[in-house]
Amino acid sequence: MDNVFSFYDPEDSCIKIRQDQAGSPERLEAALLIALGQSLLGNYCQKKSMEDVFVQGRQVGRLYRLITRKRQDLKCFLPPDELDTYLQLSRMCPEKEDKHCYTRLVNCDEGFTPPGLLFGLIFAWYLDNRFASNVEYKMSVMKNIPSDLIPEQVKIMRRRKKMIRFFRERIFRDQFF
Repeated sequence: MDNVFSFYDPEDSCIKIRQDQAGSPERLEAALLIALGQSLLGNYCQKKSMEDVFVQGRQVGRLYRLITRKRQDLKCFLPPDELDTYLQLSRMCPEKEDKHCYTRLVNCDEGFTPPGLLFGLIFAWYLDNRFASNVEYKMSVMKNIPSDLIPEQVKIMRRRKKMIRFFRERIFRDQFF
C-alpha cells in the first residue's frame, strides 16, 4: 500500500486524502493538516526527478532534482524569495546557472523527505506536534546538549531552529516570540 496518506494536487487545486484515513478522526485530521500545509506551496514545482549517481561504475546515490515555476506562473503562498529560503532550509541546493533548479544528493540506500511533504509535515507539527511524530523525532535533536565532538549536531540544530523560525515568522506570521 502507498505510504502517502494525503497530498495537495495543484492540477485541480484539491486536497486528496486516502480513503483508509477516514476511519480514524485523528488520522484524518493529521492527513488533512499535512495536505493543507502542502497546499500553501501551490504549484511551486514544475518538474521533479530522481537520477542515479555513479562513481567508478558503482551507484553511490541518487540526485533529486526539482524545478520551480517561473514567477509569472507561480501560484504559491510564498513569494519566490521565501520559497527559495524554504527550499534551502529543506536542504535543497540551488544551481548557480538556473535559479529555478534545486538538487539534493541522497545516499544510495537512504530515503529523504521531499520538500513538499516536509512542508506539510512541519506545518502540521507546528500546529500540534502530535500530528507529525516523525518531525517531532527530527526536532528532538534540539533537546540535546550540543557536543564539540559532533560538529554536525550543531549544524543540524541551527538548521532546525532556522526552519522553526521560518514557519513562525513567514507561514504563521508570528512576530511575538
